[in-house]
Amino acid sequence: MGQRNKKSIPTQESVNITKGVGDDEVMVDASNALERIGQEEQMVGVNGREEGVKRNEMILKINNEIRDIQLTSANVIDLTVHGIQVSINSLSELVQLVLEVLPYERQFQLGLK
Repeated sequence: MGQRNKKSIPTQESVNITKGVGDDEVMVDASNALERIGQEEQMVGVNGREEGVKRNEMILKINNEIRDIQLTSANVIDLTVHGIQVSINSLSELVQLVLEVLPYERQFQLGLK
């Protein structure tokens, strides 16, 4: 058995989110989210450590909200988040996308807000 090669997933400036019901299509600009994530990862000191722990806890909680993950041939990740079909091109966009599509009440229940 050989090891599978890891593929890097390209980052795009915007991401399409298509709702499961109706023809509405929402464009989410992920560039600000990616920039913010990059800034958070550069934080140092006690606050940086605490923020890193909080971010890891948030990612674990978000993982429980994700269903039907598939990596397509075009290196696009297709998944269903809280009943909404989502296609993303980088895992960095995933946190922002989940926050965009989850209702505020559910974010509060998960401790994300």
